[in-house]
Amino acid sequence: MADSCRYLAQLSTCSAERLNVHPLFNAPQSDAAPTTSKADPPLQAAANTLRFRFETTDPDDLYQTQLITPSTTEDPIQGHKVIGCKQLNDEHATIEFTVSELTVASGTFVGLQVLDTHGNVTLHWYRNEGAPSVSMDVNEDGVVNILDLVFVASQFGVPKAPHRADVNKDGTVNIQDLVLVANGLNK
Repeated sequence: MADSCRYLAQLSTCSAERLNVHPLFNAPQSDAAPTTSKADPPLQAAANTLRFRFETTDPDDLYQTQLITPSTTEDPIQGHKVIGCKQLNDEHATIEFTVSELTVASGTFVGLQVLDTHGNVTLHWYRNEGAPSVSMDVNEDGVVNILDLVFVASQFGVPKAPHRADVNKDGTVNIQDLVLVANGLNK
């Protein structure tokens, strides 16, 4: 219950902050150049969660991004729904959203809606092909066992750690990588 309240509060804040640059409340501004976005393939962040990462650029400066999915038949309002929101304040940003696999099923689309500081909105749709299989056999001996867990633990927090120790490919060897390998033991 607390998680759903926190989620609704975040989306309410997101909607309110969007009004700061909405054209109805601000003088019209020209769009110097279009927003560009590129999506990395989704990755499994932890059990039953996916991480979506986007690279976004806008010469007018970025203001806000929203992760959008089509609504399901169980949703009270049909159309699209915002499942994540991030505030930005730069010309270029790397944006990450971690969501439940149940929220964004494989084969569906996710949208990245981007607002610049002039209130211009760009929406890019990406097909979610699901997370690629993650190799938890980090020592490459043909089996996932305690030796893989020990290898990842030995690289925990090490700057420029070997790429294979960063199981979820988020750029850091951390607890998420240990959990992924631990979940892969004896499978």
